[in-house]
Amino acid sequence: MTVMTRDGPSTQGTLRPAFGDAVVSLMASVGGGLSLRQAEIRTGVDINTLSRMRSGIVPRVDKVEAFARGFGANVNDWRELAGYPRLDVESSSDRFWRLFGDAHGRLAREGIYLPAPTPEVDSSAWQEMTPEQIDDLLAQLEAAARAQAEAPEPEPSVPRSALLEQIEAAVRALRAESP
Repeated sequence: MTVMTRDGPSTQGTLRPAFGDAVVSLMASVGGGLSLRQAEIRTGVDINTLSRMRSGIVPRVDKVEAFARGFGANVNDWRELAGYPRLDVESSSDRFWRLFGDAHGRLAREGIYLPAPTPEVDSSAWQEMTPEQIDDLLAQLEAAARAQAEAPEPEPSVPRSALLEQIEAAVRALRAESP
C-alpha cells in the first residue's frame, strides 16, 4: 500500500540495499567509524531507526533529512537515494554544504586545510541565512584558511612537566654512574 505524504508517495519501510550501503559507508567515514550511539547524537535519529537504515530499510523522509544534515551531506541526494522526490528549493544548509564542499576541494588541491564546522553550528548558524549571506560566509572562511596557510609557523614549545624532569634526572644519574 502506498501512503501519500506532503512529499509525494512514501517509501518508508522499503528495502533499498544501496541506501543501506550508503548509510554504512557514511558512518564509517567519520573518525574511524561511528557507533549507532555516536550517530544518534550527531543526527538526532534514534538508534533503532539508524540500525534499520544500515540494513537498507528506508525511514520517514524527516529521518532521512535529519541523517543527511547531521553529516553535512546534501539532503536532496539522500532523499533521492531513499526513493523520495528531490526538493525544488535548495535549503540554506544544503547550499552551505554544497559550496563548502566546493571550497574545501579547491583549497585541498592547493594544500590548504579548511576545517568543517560541526553539525551543532550548522543547525544554529546558517539554517536561516540568505544565499548572499552564505556566499559571504564561505568567502570569509576561504580567506581565513588562505591567510592561516600563508602565516609563518610558530616555534613549537614543549612545556616542561614533572615527568620530563624526572626522565632528565634519571638520564643524568645514569651518566654520572658510567665510567
